Amino acid sequence: MFHIGAKTLRATSREIFEQVTTLDLERWLKVNLIEAKKIVGNQPSWALKNMVKALNLLPLLNTTEDKQRLLAAKIVLKERR
Repeated sequence: MFHIGAKTLRATSREIFEQVTTLDLERWLKVNLIEAKKIVGNQPSWALKNMVKALNLLPLLNTTEDKQRLLAAKIVLKERR
């Protein structure tokens, strides 16, 4: 319960949780987007789409670096849409 002057505002724990969660999620996505752009570089969308297709063909052969590039390309593409 928050007291502001003569008005009393009630904030449920769910509302507070949603506010905190969305703030943390936005911060996390921003950090991941910056890291993803560092990984894939300044590639055009068509190149990122081709990278995603190629890395999805045989996922068993992907190294950890390939998996990171795949995830980074998906994050950057999702941000561009």
